[in-house]
Amino acid sequence: MEEVKLSDKARSLKPGTVFEHYKGNKYKIIAVGFNSDSLEETVIYQGLYGDNLIWTRPLLEFLENVEIDGEVVPRFKFIETVVENITKVGIGVMIIKDGKVLLGKRKGAHGEGQYAFPGGHLEYMESFENCAKRETKEECGIEIGNARFLYLSNLKNFAPKHYVQIGLIADYKSGEPEALEPDKCEKWDWYDTGSLPENVFVTVNISLDCFKNKINYLDN
Repeated sequence: MEEVKLSDKARSLKPGTVFEHYKGNKYKIIAVGFNSDSLEETVIYQGLYGDNLIWTRPLLEFLENVEIDGEVVPRFKFIETVVENITKVGIGVMIIKDGKVLLGKRKGAHGEGQYAFPGGHLEYMESFENCAKRETKEECGIEIGNARFLYLSNLKNFAPKHYVQIGLIADYKSGEPEALEPDKCEKWDWYDTGSLPENVFVTVNISLDCFKNKINYLDN
């Protein structure tokens, strides 16, 4: 069976995000998946009223606009993201090429305007290495190899968000970095570790400190 992947639109609907239907009821995103027969992307969401029933709808229908009394409005309008007390696993990878590291300038999230390594959330049943490879490919389009463990950190810098952060180090393999997710990253470039931008993301400093000082466990 051919491998299937969620589209960028599907991945933008995060679990816990609340939307309001044009008729007034509110719903919370549970997940986005695939119809097992057609492989059509499908939104699974829960009503925040009455018996809190679970509903499903094709992604394109969920995101489409509808005309009501001559006015075009979203079928579901974004309201808020509910922050739940859930600890997530983050993966960051310091990629080495000719003694330099790859950094991207972040956009639209905590740490906006700061420079960070490729990385993201560990998905269900995914290996650390595959997560690093996937995120790197999705974010900047390059291939990496020889991924290995660098550090484990209890990251609470962005409360109420809480992360177990796993830092990896990997070797550049092929490709030219480009900003494939322009809503999340402005640009990618290679930097000498002795002359990094001043405003680097917290995990960059953690990675470099652990690499230089042979530290691999931080329980802050």
